Formats: sequence, C-alpha cells, structure tokens
Amino acid sequence: MTARLLLLLLLAIGIVRAGDSSPAGEGSGWKWNFQLLPTSLQKRPKVAMTFFTEMTDAGRKLEAPSAKAPAYYLIHAGKPQSFGENTNRTPPPQEADLRATVLRTLEAAHYHEASPPEHPPTLILIYYWGVHAGINDLTAEIDPTQAMRNLYQRAHLIGGEKFAETWRRAREDDDLRRDSMALVYGVSSDEYKLQLKSEAVRKLLAQAREDVYFVVVTAYDAAALAREEKVVLWRTKMTVSARGMAMRESIAPLIAASAPYLGRETVEARPVSHRIYRDGRVELGPLEVLGVEEPSADDETDEPAPSDTAGPASPPAADTATPAP
Repeated sequence: MTARLLLLLLLAIGIVRAGDSSPAGEGSGWKWNFQLLPTSLQKRPKVAMTFFTEMTDAGRKLEAPSAKAPAYYLIHAGKPQSFGENTNRTPPPQEADLRATVLRTLEAAHYHEASPPEHPPTLILIYYWGVHAGINDLTAEIDPTQAMRNLYQRAHLIGGEKFAETWRRAREDDDLRRDSMALVYGVSSDEYKLQLKSEAVRKLLAQAREDVYFVVVTAYDAAALAREEKVVLWRTKMTVSARGMAMRESIAPLIAASAPYLGRETVEARPVSHRIYRDGRVELGPLEVLGVEEPSADDETDEPAPSDTAGPASPPAADTATPAP
C-alpha cells in the first residue's frame, strides 16, 4: 500500500531529473517532465509555439533595426480571422490590450512608432490574429478534400510553403503506395521518415495537427504605399497550441515571445516551448533583443513567456487587409 501511494504521489507531482541539455547518448543527463493534469487544469502549462519570418528581396536590402538605429512605423489592426470548425470556444482578447502588447514587443525589437517630422515612418505594419482549428471527423468523412485543405493551410501558417508542400507530398506518396499495397505503414512511411529528420520537424508536424491561435504581422514599404504601390518587406507568423488554453491566456505571451523574430528572417520555422502563468503573478522586466542571432530550432525552456503589463492603448484603426495565412 505504501509503495502504491508513493507511486501515485510521484505521478501527481511529476518527476524531473535535469542534467545537461544535450540529448542522451552524448555523455549528458536526461530530462523527463511528466504532467498528470491536462493542460486546461495546470496553473503553469508549458505550451508549444512557433515563429516564422519570411523576407522578400526588398526586405533583405534593409538593415535590421537596432537600439542605435531603430525603424519607425505606422500600424493598423486587421480583422480577427477564424478557419476550420469549432472556432468560437473562447472569448477573444480585448483589441486595445492586444494592440498594447504588439506595440511593446515591437519596441523591444527596435521598431518604434513614427513621430513625424522628426521620425517619419519607413514601414507600414498590419497585424491580425485569430484561430485555425481542424475539421471534425464527420465533416472530414463527408468531404476529405476539405479536411486535407484545412490541414495544409494550417501547416503553411505554421511552417511556411516549403514545409507544407513537403508534408503534402509525403502524405500523397504514402496514399499512392498504400493503394497499390506497396506500403507497410510505419517505418517505411514517407510521413514517418519526415518526422525523423529533426526534432524541429517533429514539433512542427505535431502542432500542424492541432488547433492553434495565431498572429501575423506584415511590413510594407511606406514610401511605396505613398506612391500607391504595395511592396511587402517581411511577414512574421506566430502560432501557439490551443489545446487546453483560452485565447486570452495565450495570445499576449505569444506576441511577447516573438520579439527576437520580428522582421528577422528565419530559414525555417522555429518551434519553442514556454510556460504560461494563468494567474498573472509573474511579471518580467522590459523585453530586450540582444542581437539578430536566431535561437536554436529545438529551443525548449521552463522560463515563462514574457508577460505584458502595459495598459490599454487607443483602439486600433480599422483595416480591411486580411491576407490568408
């Protein structure tokens, strides 16, 4: 009886043994973090996030902003977006609070609001947010094409066009081989082999199969827009797992954690993990971007995502630009 109670206690509180952060087999320790409670009941859940910045040729010609040479912008909020089914599960964040978090994070990344004539804008930023949910089993059975389109659209949002297209080809090749009885599903599956490429790819695939909340920030050339030309410079996309999380709980930490990626090109999407504090007791100091070096694709941390404590700002100007994820 005593042994059984001890086992239950260990499972309830989780077991963590931490050594070096390098994988087992390389002369290091290991780390196991088991949570008995579902995410929805955890006070400090660790949630999966991804960050991906696509840069155009025009954007690559610009110097990355710094503390000594910040970039100045005007900003507009787009409309909330929803994709898939069952997207109205939780109330959205207050738009004024969301805007305040976006502005504070941009400032940490050395993007400052324009103040003409001293600091005229060189960028026009448009951001929008929302939820990308899956298709339920009944709908998928009736219309499998719609279900696949929903899945790959979410994969594109999370990991970009190359990632989504690679996954699509792997799944289609598996389907063709399965139809011809040439596939023994498992280790010979192209989709399974894709997951073995790296831990980062495995995490991206896992998140693409789940519902996510997202924010997209797009930068346009201000001078070109003044000439009525639309020149995209960069687009930063960020997502966070919606499993067991309300949008109001996870969107602000997601935005705050995006500072190192805003306007800084990533060759591939960057999956990371952050803890979110539901009760709001944890407050970190001002965000700071120390350089343009990208974090590791396999970054995982027990540190909380930076929380935003700035007060509400004025409601954002309406904007009808809502590019697809």
